[in-house]
Amino acid sequence: MLGMFQHASICLWVAYNLQLDEEQRYSTVRESSFAVSLAADPERVLFHYDYVRDPTNDYPAADVQVAGESTDWTTLTESRGQSGKPLKDFHFPVGGRRYRPILEDVIEFLVVEGLADARPNWSDVLKETRERWEETQLRAAVRRNPEAAVAQLREDQPIP
Repeated sequence: MLGMFQHASICLWVAYNLQLDEEQRYSTVRESSFAVSLAADPERVLFHYDYVRDPTNDYPAADVQVAGESTDWTTLTESRGQSGKPLKDFHFPVGGRRYRPILEDVIEFLVVEGLADARPNWSDVLKETRERWEETQLRAAVRRNPEAAVAQLREDQPIP
């Protein structure tokens, strides 16, 4: 039909695998994945963020993979003897175990880039949930490294 345009639809796939931490006290993410695909077809993934707490390979614990094509990437991979390795098979590290991207980051990307419509006050909701997640991560980091936390507090609040 001439003159008619229809938006392509996207689907956000979200998966979490939880477990208790080493002390059996707090729930923690063992693995997570956020994928955006064209329509509801998991074979048409545009990009995805993955996190694996204890990877069994050499890939980073947190990474992003992007489906796409680039002649410059092809030139580079061929020069390195990796002919035929597509861009989507590269695992770009993103923040590691503690500071990896979260679902709020993916949602914000989709809205800000005009790829998805948002509800009113969406940014306030993301800000609130992101702040809760950041506090949880900070608390976990302090539990894992209390000496560094105490040293920083002493530096910021010197005792007379």
